[in-house]
Amino acid sequence: MAPLASLALFTTFVSGILAAPTTEVKIQPVNLTIPAGLDISYNGWGTWFDDRRNACEGIQYSFDEPIAAINKAQFGDGKFVCGKYVEVALESNPKVTRRFKVVDVCNECSQASLDFSRKAMRELTDEGLVKINWKLVKESTNNATTTTVAIASKPTSTPSSQISTSASGQKFYGRMTWFSDTWGSCGKHFSQSDMIVAMNEHQMGRKIWGPESRCGQKVRVWNAKTSVVLTIADTCPKRFCNHGALDLSQAAFTRFASKTTGVIYLNWEFVN
Repeated sequence: MAPLASLALFTTFVSGILAAPTTEVKIQPVNLTIPAGLDISYNGWGTWFDDRRNACEGIQYSFDEPIAAINKAQFGDGKFVCGKYVEVALESNPKVTRRFKVVDVCNECSQASLDFSRKAMRELTDEGLVKINWKLVKESTNNATTTTVAIASKPTSTPSSQISTSASGQKFYGRMTWFSDTWGSCGKHFSQSDMIVAMNEHQMGRKIWGPESRCGQKVRVWNAKTSVVLTIADTCPKRFCNHGALDLSQAAFTRFASKTTGVIYLNWEFVN
């Protein structure tokens, strides 16, 4: 075949490819909005701010005070939060716990995160960014108009057979995914068709197996439409699950979403 004819055929072939219609693949967004409310435990980031936003009408504050700004991503304009308090604990050291008054809103903060005055930040850490666990509460420990400090008391010794089953009645809201194992840290075989859960290592107890763990304990997991009770049969290591997160069996996860969803956020609590 002549070189010019070959070139013409090649040009026609390439043009056909470029002109061919493409199929648009639409990916449906997954709603990962974390709800906002009192006494729900969150896990996020804390940092400091020094720019006044004045989102809380009628609340005057100074950056010389230990105060906090709530994230807009969850709490919107913050009006129902202004004047309440956040109880904050370091993820790396839960004994370091403080309460700060909410006096403003952080527009740039991600969900489950908080901004602090430098004075408040220094009461928690010398770092500029730190992982925190926190919840919104109505008032400080003494109902004062200014923020007070509440240092967590040293925990008393608990006999190995008396691990708390209620966690003080706390309700949690955390990241949920599913796993594929059939043998867990609790030392028992199970099936992925069983209604079981792997508890995050932070909340598993003193150990991840035996009487000092939460093996065999029940948790209730729910959203607005579905509620299930699951048995703790395994542990999700710290490197995979933060405080408040759970790994669900495939049977449990698919009660809320398809496995292709991958990650969802649900409410949960320990039950007797």
